[in-house]
Amino acid sequence: MKRLLLPVLSAAGALFLAACSTVSPSAPADAGGSPARAPLPPIASRPAIADAWKDAIVLETPFAQAVVVPSLGRVVYFAGRDGENIYRCEPSLVGQKPSSSAAGDTFFNIGGDWLWPVAQAHWHSFPGRDGNWPPPKALRDAGWKVSATNGAITLTRNYGKPVNAKATRTFFLAPDAENGTAALVIDQTLTRTKESTIPLVLWHVSQIASPDAVLLPLAAESALPGRFVQLDGPPPAEGRLSATETDVIYRLAEDGEIKLGSDAGEGAGAVAAARGGGKVLVSAVVASARGFPASAAYPDGGCSHEAYVNCGLGYAEIETLSREVLLPPGETVSNRLVIRLDVP
Repeated sequence: MKRLLLPVLSAAGALFLAACSTVSPSAPADAGGSPARAPLPPIASRPAIADAWKDAIVLETPFAQAVVVPSLGRVVYFAGRDGENIYRCEPSLVGQKPSSSAAGDTFFNIGGDWLWPVAQAHWHSFPGRDGNWPPPKALRDAGWKVSATNGAITLTRNYGKPVNAKATRTFFLAPDAENGTAALVIDQTLTRTKESTIPLVLWHVSQIASPDAVLLPLAAESALPGRFVQLDGPPPAEGRLSATETDVIYRLAEDGEIKLGSDAGEGAGAVAAARGGGKVLVSAVVASARGFPASAAYPDGGCSHEAYVNCGLGYAEIETLSREVLLPPGETVSNRLVIRLDVP
């Protein structure tokens, strides 16, 4: 298990990798010359879940910790100083890895945070498929190659036929708590490696444990009836679903499933999950995107933000989707996600 301490950010924005010892930055003076509040010491204990996989890597600042597992291609832990993991991590699968010999309809639903490179509407077109669930064998979980540079962790994976693409995800923690939130930043890239008729999408999923509600941003001028759409599930019970000028909110029930989508667009807000007393995880604000033609459309009838809620299993998946694009070989699309949680 590797542990990276990320104590400072330079003016140029580059992260520095400290030695595996506690490093606390000096307290700066405020504008009046008085010393500012002393910085928090680094978090003393590492997450226990990091010991479940030999290749687990811990990213750490004085405000938060995250655990990346390359053999899963997932983040399995993100928490503030209270140590409360916002991700669901299925106990029966902790320490395990997806089996390469498993049937193509097997889904390693451990939870955490991950990426799909192809929209679900195209899964039926994969060889041997007759539907859009479960994930086809070519897309299911597998090990990713890992490298560490300047305090950031980069995972890469090659998807073979029929996708023919390379995915890259780079993770780092923001060194400061901005407005009382800690941030996990993820830079994502897809590169076409060979010809393919399947369009690519940066579809990001964070599976959140035991949320009270989920929230989707709404576009000021939406092409969707009612400014959002229900993609799956029965009609919600009275009082569970409500909308404001800027958001649609679903409050979890005791059982049942529902999936909602909105067309707020990149950079127009974030999907969120509220937990215990108003603690909120805000996922996947797209800070930049390049390589998407203006004519390219979002999946699922135009949805850029989605939330799937499984009340019976006690989790919600908050998701962002880029536009789909049929890349030629050598071409690339990318975006940046910022996942925030409230910290003391």
